[in-house]
Amino acid sequence: MEIKTVKFNAGNVVVDERNITLQSQNGLNKSQSIERIYIGNVNYEEYVYLRLSPFSYGLRFFLIGCVLGILGVIFHQSTDILFVVYWLGILLALFGAFIIIFDSIIDVLLGTRISKNICSMIFGIEGYKINITNKIGGGGIEFLINTDEIETAKGLIQFKLQENKSNTSLSDSIMELNKLMELKNQGAITDMEFNNLKEQLLSNNILK
Repeated sequence: MEIKTVKFNAGNVVVDERNITLQSQNGLNKSQSIERIYIGNVNYEEYVYLRLSPFSYGLRFFLIGCVLGILGVIFHQSTDILFVVYWLGILLALFGAFIIIFDSIIDVLLGTRISKNICSMIFGIEGYKINITNKIGGGGIEFLINTDEIETAKGLIQFKLQENKSNTSLSDSIMELNKLMELKNQGAITDMEFNNLKEQLLSNNILK
């Protein structure tokens, strides 16, 4: 089949003949991939996410605050507005330092999410967390989307492949033969009974 690419803000979901794979925006994360035949469901839940880490937000606040503070010190005598800018810069710098300290030290040591929660209230983007489950267990595919991308995400279920019936029958037949072998080894059935049951499986075209 032709390779299909479904675009999301967080990255692209690439679908080929066998697999469905999430490629992040930077193209580095290609570990989230499952075979299409093992797609279970496409689950979603409301989620508030951040485009940047709390540390990045804190650093930006701190740098902007420092610049405004320096400008206020240099020019505060020429206008009262720049005096206000000075104090605004001080407040922004302190807030940025607060976020940086909590994100890099306190939240790490205590296992809290204070810095992330504060940034989420200010910069949080409402969206959904999407999870494409793997029906045989193990890792699925998980990523975040914007609210206007939800219908596109739900449509990913169309790429689920149905199991090949012949492969399923072959697997069931092998399991049945293994059970017969166990019964024979345990003495529950004779060699003749085992051969007869085996012939029945063959005659029913379950095994080719």
